[in-house]
Amino acid sequence: MPLKSYRIFLAGVLAAVCVAAAAAVFFYVSPQQEADTVEADRFAYYLKAYDGKVGAFYSGESAPFYTLTVPLNVLPEVDQQELREGIFVEDEARLRQIIEDFEG
Repeated sequence: MPLKSYRIFLAGVLAAVCVAAAAAVFFYVSPQQEADTVEADRFAYYLKAYDGKVGAFYSGESAPFYTLTVPLNVLPEVDQQELREGIFVEDEARLRQIIEDFEG
């Protein structure tokens, strides 16, 4: 195979790999982001790890309206993992209950 043909072949293979990778990222990431948005829209509040503590957020907000006094690292590992992912809460009564459980 001549050098020019080899370069064209490699460019084609590289282009195909890039297109396949872009398609994979698009189809993998988009549904997850959409699911997160739909999930968050169903709830009024969420709790999430924030600055080494637990933050209480209004749905769709990125800054907490309340930060719990308990440091994240003193909570059980299961709770820490849930808080890293976010705990979605439907109403204020349930939010208060969860906060009381964490602040004990």
